[in-house]
Amino acid sequence: TTGAVHSTKILGSPFRSPNYLDAGPVIRYGSRLWMLALSGIAVPPDGTHGRIEVLWSDDEGITWTWVGPAIAQPLTLAQHQVSPNNAANMGVGAVLIADADGDGRDWIYCYFHQAESDGRFMSLGVARADVRELSAAVANRSTVSTLWHKRRGGAFTGSYDDPADELLRCGGWPSVVWCAPLSRYLLLTAAPPGSGKSLFYLSSSQDGLAWSDPALVYAETRPGWYASVPCFVAPDGYVERELDVLLGPCWNGGPTGVPVITEHEIHGVTVTLV
Repeated sequence: TTGAVHSTKILGSPFRSPNYLDAGPVIRYGSRLWMLALSGIAVPPDGTHGRIEVLWSDDEGITWTWVGPAIAQPLTLAQHQVSPNNAANMGVGAVLIADADGDGRDWIYCYFHQAESDGRFMSLGVARADVRELSAAVANRSTVSTLWHKRRGGAFTGSYDDPADELLRCGGWPSVVWCAPLSRYLLLTAAPPGSGKSLFYLSSSQDGLAWSDPALVYAETRPGWYASVPCFVAPDGYVERELDVLLGPCWNGGPTGVPVITEHEIHGVTVTLV
């Protein structure tokens, strides 16, 4: 089957140059689509600043409007120097958790990885925002960063650029989905940047906060390849016991210590949960 492929320009993050804006997961709530996108900028000599941005679409994703930043991760110069290409990369995974606290409010949970002192990403954090409050902010053209709160000190009280609680020691680029038959959330992550490994892991949780130890689901054994950007295939927002995932191992063709992606593949893998 063949068909037309359409592309659209999205208003980028208003960072001063150079910057990047990578599209992230999309969540449907009513007739509106919400996207959380990764944004970052190098600001020598101060280091790197990573952010997760909020965008929305009312025409089934044909056009998108940038709303503003949700959360940020300011990094030190030392972290930037150790891993300049990954220092601002928080990754981004999101899931809609309806009435999470039994208070009648629906939340978007945003999962991200956090940098440690050596510039690598081994800690999973989470922030959340009330979907109805986000819609009201869009209508009023008001700031949305104050609506997002990171999990900090065992509660959702952390602000925009606070460090978040460590939910799990894991790799990067989280992808999260609901598995109806198991009544659990599933988390897909990759080996951390700079590890020199191409491994992909799966964890599960009943509440989206306490996660099981990561289980290896796929390993790329070719030398020189490393793990990058795994995601669930879940067009309806949930998966069954037999689920499909997309994995993106990359070939690092640069000299030692200088990451240069020269080849990127997409692998489709089917995982059966028991």
